[in-house]
Amino acid sequence: MTQHTPEPWYTAWAISTEHGPVCNIRTGKQGMGPTVALVYGDEANAPDKPITYEQAQANAALIAAAPALLEALRKLSVDAAIFTRTMPESGGSRAYWAEMRRRLIISNTEVQAVIAAAEGE
Repeated sequence: MTQHTPEPWYTAWAISTEHGPVCNIRTGKQGMGPTVALVYGDEANAPDKPITYEQAQANAALIAAAPALLEALRKLSVDAAIFTRTMPESGGSRAYWAEMRRRLIISNTEVQAVIAAAEGE
């Protein structure tokens, strides 16, 4: 599978006469590289479900953060796997540690699913 465009990703807003506010999400030095995505704050083209400028800003920020979020999930997944293998069997109640392990396994399973989706698997 092809890897996503390397981070960091930057946002740059402009006003389009056709679409209104448009955010160009770019990579490269200070966001001067290729475009990764475009986000429109366009209320005119979808009056039944408009995307406000504020929502478009939040969408653009989320997309621009995607590489860092993916990396954080990878680290969390590794940490959760290590913890579930090495968690103490002494100190604290067994019920507490059993519940913590159960929660971490569920969380790690969810994290792995998000990572797989982000990597197109």
